[in-house]
Amino acid sequence: MILTVTVLLTGTIVSRPVSAVEDERMVTIADITDFHGHIEHGEWVESQLERARRHNPGNTVAVSAGDLVGGSPYPSAVQQDRPTLDMAGVWGLTVSAMGNHELDRGVDDFNDRIAAPDNGIAWLAANVTHTKQFSNLHDYSMRTINGTRVAFVGAVTDRLSSVLSASVMKDVQLNDTAVRSINRVADRLSDGDESNGEADVVVALIHDDADAIAKDRTGLDGNIDLVYAGHTHANKTGRHTRSGAPIIEAGSYGNAVAVQDLLVSGSGRDSHVTVRDAFGVPLERRADTTVRTASAGSSPAVDQRAGDIVRAANAFAHADGDVPVSKVSQPYDKTGERGRDAFGETPTFGSDSPIPAVCAHGPSI
Repeated sequence: MILTVTVLLTGTIVSRPVSAVEDERMVTIADITDFHGHIEHGEWVESQLERARRHNPGNTVAVSAGDLVGGSPYPSAVQQDRPTLDMAGVWGLTVSAMGNHELDRGVDDFNDRIAAPDNGIAWLAANVTHTKQFSNLHDYSMRTINGTRVAFVGAVTDRLSSVLSASVMKDVQLNDTAVRSINRVADRLSDGDESNGEADVVVALIHDDADAIAKDRTGLDGNIDLVYAGHTHANKTGRHTRSGAPIIEAGSYGNAVAVQDLLVSGSGRDSHVTVRDAFGVPLERRADTTVRTASAGSSPAVDQRAGDIVRAANAFAHADGDVPVSKVSQPYDKTGERGRDAFGETPTFGSDSPIPAVCAHGPSI
């Protein structure tokens, strides 16, 4: 892929073809990361994805940089994140990097339930050895969008062992660093050999810090055109690979969506790719759009199923949460001479409640 680099006022670096070409096609990518089952923001995410779809009808794809599920609020967690997986189906999200929280319940749960093909999501991690337990995990997923072969290549953080319990990590083998694994796959897809797969565009989905990716000693090579990061829950823009590809991290909990246009001409190793922000900024943030929409008095149409999922999940959570699990034999007096200290035992009781499980299975962040 041939790139020349230009810096826009928004801070996004784009690659420009040396000369104008007639076969330029536009592909739009909309990315979230670290959603963590926050289905209460699902309708807003859907509104932004619908905005992207209207911007480039039929040529827009929704992706995630990992931790779609796991570490979730009660309405999703009580059903093992089934509402979140259903929400992803409403969004049309079909590609995601595997994050560490996808493994919260173990490798088998990830492979057989979360990554089950009927959920419609291709889960990616090129730096994880694909044993039989990871039969539904892939290095990359190729999509043809607007006549363009777009390869999404995924990886999970190199520091996986520090954020997974030992009981889960024993079933996971990292075969290389995230950056080197992405390079390995991207180079193969850009070597001019159609027999091993060729891409016109390579988008990396890496569940790791945008800054760590940008500063990696090896560095992502010139065959990667766009990078979506995750894991830190921060909004990060203005980072780039050594060849100038943007590295964008879209916050967490469905509070931000990154939407980029890729203008593509040519094909395979001879393709030219230009990356630009679809709506003038790298990230659409929920706080900003809520204010803007309120003043404008209108918003993109939202699929009614998104709201239905939230309402059904909340109803289930309320019913399940109202079931008593224990009783205190004597009245508990919350008042006393100590004032606020009279409440001291209650938060301590709540804080200590997970300790037996943590001691049994090891810490997981």
